[in-house]
Amino acid sequence: MRVLLDARNKLNIPWEKLERQENVPKIMKFTVADLLKGIDYTTFADVAPIIQDFWEDAAVWLSRFIDVGGQRSQRQKWFQCFTDITSILFMVASNEYDQVILEDRRTNRVVESRSVFETIVNNRAFTNVSIILFMNKSDLLKDVPKTLNDCIARCDY
Repeated sequence: MRVLLDARNKLNIPWEKLERQENVPKIMKFTVADLLKGIDYTTFADVAPIIQDFWEDAAVWLSRFIDVGGQRSQRQKWFQCFTDITSILFMVASNEYDQVILEDRRTNRVVESRSVFETIVNNRAFTNVSIILFMNKSDLLKDVPKTLNDCIARCDY
């Protein structure tokens, strides 16, 4: 929700009703983590109509996401998915800096991801395509072991 509200603000999308804009602080205080922790649903019930109002005020966009898979054996299937696309969301698990790919058990996963990413970015077919890189699972890097320096020294990032 925060991303949508932030994007709305940055894109200067006007609010249909002023009271909807005034409800933004109420919406912002709730997170997915709050829901998982078991918030007081009577409080959330007061916010639900505000969220619904927000969605009714927003423009409707149709998006289709296709997960093409990350394994080498799946890559030949990718190109059938790449017709009439406007964006590519490239996901990399940032906590895999010390792991190898399943196919050869030698190639570092982050190095492999970088190679695939460079191939996509440099492909002429994607000249007019927005490419967004997500470094996922950064929350799992809280307790990075000391071996990270060794990995960085070995890997050409």
